[in-house]
Amino acid sequence: MGRKTECRDYTDGKVQASLDDAKAFKSIKEGLTEDGKERMKAYGDKLTDDQIKSLVAYVHTFKK
Repeated sequence: MGRKTECRDYTDGKVQASLDDAKAFKSIKEGLTEDGKERMKAYGDKLTDDQIKSLVAYVHTFKK
């Protein structure tokens, strides 16, 4: 499913190096839209800012 939706491989060191924490935080909080199509739902109404920061930090642990 990840390949089908063109998700990035967060276990890849190059992907991790390009991960901008502020952008990741904003994407989780506000969602992502591309070409008028929702790519990711917003979670700002479900998660606190501290939880989102923790989630971004957790994604960094995926690096092999």
